[in-house]
Amino acid sequence: MTTRPTFRSFSWSAYHCNYSEAEVYIGLAPGLEDISLRRMFGDELLRKFPGRDIPITDSAGAPREVPLRLYALRDAAMCDVESLGAAGGVEGFHRVKLHFKPPKRADDHPAKDASAHSPEETPKVIAFLITLGLTREQEEHFFTDIVGEFLDHSWSSLPKLLREVGCAEPSTA
Repeated sequence: MTTRPTFRSFSWSAYHCNYSEAEVYIGLAPGLEDISLRRMFGDELLRKFPGRDIPITDSAGAPREVPLRLYALRDAAMCDVESLGAAGGVEGFHRVKLHFKPPKRADDHPAKDASAHSPEETPKVIAFLITLGLTREQEEHFFTDIVGEFLDHSWSSLPKLLREVGCAEPSTA
């Protein structure tokens, strides 16, 4: 008898802007939830693009490196977006909460085996940039040609760089 994986829903706090006809979200999330997100949706629903470690400043004011995950979520129905308002300290972005929902049936979207991830390899925190609503062609252009150009910058400069390439405040898009 095969045991099917079960997933729980979870939420990530993020900042939101609009790019072309898509939604762009950036934020920080727990590393274990990042693994769960990838397992829950698999490669067909959640496309991962190459990222890298980027410098952030932690809550104590110390600089450190965290992995930047770049994702395109292909089925917007798998994520509810709750608006938390415009205030939040990232100019041109609105605060939101992303509520990821597991597939209704495990065999609808086969999960990846995350057993290769040992606790030592799982970062405590990851930075993320995730899009909703891009076509496959737009995904390639956005992540390879646009985001790929500024992966060498710091996390704090990411919102400004996204605005420079056309991300607009949600109310003005």
